Amino acid sequence: MNKKLYLATVFLLIFGLACGSINRVIPTDEAMKADVKGKIAEVYPAKATEIGVSVDHSVVTLSGTVDSATQRNAIGDAANSVHGVKQVINEIQVK
Repeated sequence: MNKKLYLATVFLLIFGLACGSINRVIPTDEAMKADVKGKIAEVYPAKATEIGVSVDHSVVTLSGTVDSATQRNAIGDAANSVHGVKQVINEIQVK
């Protein structure tokens, strides 16, 4: 009896893991854009509204101006950290 219980438990565990990986959703470009804007707001709240974000087939393009290269890089890194982003094109200019 213990062997049957063990096998049933293993089967259910494997089945559960498989279903979890099947149900992962690739975010839409609009959802990704919202996530990127949220990440930018976390890094530099004052600049969040000044940075343009566009997403096309999971490629993020950033535009706007910032005060330093450090800000530019941090915003680019924040955008790149969003799940599903394939590439970040950082066109942000430093004043």
